[in-house]
Amino acid sequence: MKKFLLWSLLWLVVCSPSWAQANAETGGGLKVNLGVGASITGGSVSMYSHENKKLMNPWDREFFIGCTNWHFEFISDFLPQSERISFGTGLRITGQTASSRYWEDMYWLVKEGPNLRDYVTIGSMSQRNFYLGVPLYFRVFFSSQENRVRPYVKFDASMDFLLGYRNSMDITDLHMRTLYEDKLEEEMGEPDHFHVSSSAAVGLRINCNHFYVCPEIVLPRIEIGGSPFTFFDKSEYIGSVGVKLSFLFPMGNNAKDDAAEVKTSYSSNIQQENSMPVEDF
Repeated sequence: MKKFLLWSLLWLVVCSPSWAQANAETGGGLKVNLGVGASITGGSVSMYSHENKKLMNPWDREFFIGCTNWHFEFISDFLPQSERISFGTGLRITGQTASSRYWEDMYWLVKEGPNLRDYVTIGSMSQRNFYLGVPLYFRVFFSSQENRVRPYVKFDASMDFLLGYRNSMDITDLHMRTLYEDKLEEEMGEPDHFHVSSSAAVGLRINCNHFYVCPEIVLPRIEIGGSPFTFFDKSEYIGSVGVKLSFLFPMGNNAKDDAAEVKTSYSSNIQQENSMPVEDF
């Protein structure tokens, strides 16, 4: 089922730009933009050592895990004739990192018996995940007119498929690191191969005549099903806040119409400002 869903979504992403461009060139009801976008977000989550059965802190104090996300995407953006709500999809490559550093010694369980428990001292640990995703989004413009700058709010959801991951653990003792590093990195766990997330953003679409620039403030992302990381309690995960920048390029007749509309509106304003009343003699 997951493979069928993946191939269906990939087919939609690959075919939709060709269909959309043909629609725009034949005077269809959609204005079509193709583009690229990139974003970076960051945040942190608090955690207690008892939330991970392998991890021990004798003082059981709270510590923090830093989370950073970045993504790069190819976008197909469709704007109906109403010019108030646009929707789109694309392909997205995402990198996610969660890393922790402790101010005090932390211990990871390596052996457990009836009357014995052995731990190694660790200074930090991290996990890096890489995904291929299919974002689906729509944005609502505050105005339906084609102005130079148009503010909007955007909502999106992304279905991500795991490409690979890397666990890392800093064991302070060199001898113990040689013995247990590979074993403990494996014990940190493997991320889910499929997960869904959603987020909202506030942005501006700036018309530069031949293309659009879209800066956005990305609000905290919600990971449906919990954290994509394995070494802390998923219920404790908090999404990251960040920024995003996209460039959209109009296709077909849309490339000429939008530029002409903006240029004409500005020309008419200048003519009105410079016009002088004519007096009869």
